[in-house]
Amino acid sequence: MINSVKMQYEILNPGGIVCHTFWHGQDSEIYNDMFVNYHTDDGIRMLFGEYFDHKLFYYYKEFEKADSFSLHRKKKKGAVSLRLAPNFYFNNSM
Repeated sequence: MINSVKMQYEILNPGGIVCHTFWHGQDSEIYNDMFVNYHTDDGIRMLFGEYFDHKLFYYYKEFEKADSFSLHRKKKKGAVSLRLAPNFYFNNSM
């Protein structure tokens, strides 16, 4: 997952915002034929903390009280970026 966080940092514009939701808990399971990977709020905050500044965090009810949480962060200023060329993602010749 750290590679995903790094890629989000790389492709976001300066000051860009990331918004994610996660199932709250530990471990993983199959729930209604869906793989569910649980996360702790501290683990996710630490994962994003190196690249993004805190904006908003809250728990909410998906199925049960506080079974999920949402994390909103802003791309940190001044961190080193390996910015990829725009045509890496989009074909500009069209």
